[in-house]
Amino acid sequence: MNLRSLVEIVNKGQFIRPILNYVIHYLESDRPDKNKSIVNYINVLKLKWDVKYDEALEIIDEEIKGLKKGGLYYLLTKKDTKKQLA
Repeated sequence: MNLRSLVEIVNKGQFIRPILNYVIHYLESDRPDKNKSIVNYINVLKLKWDVKYDEALEIIDEEIKGLKKGGLYYLLTKKDTKKQLA
């Protein structure tokens, strides 16, 4: 999945959750090891929408350790995301 497409989908808000559930299912069945970071990013968004900030921060901490600078690293460390979760 293209990261740019994912960002466009996510910008629609929490009402896009059923589509994100489908995307997660597709990514996990396609190549689970390669798509793990994207799936975790989607799960963080869903936890944020459910106001489960502690769980979301745990996933973010785990993912940041394994990521190098790039698209997902930027999305997980965005200033507004950290502000909302803090």
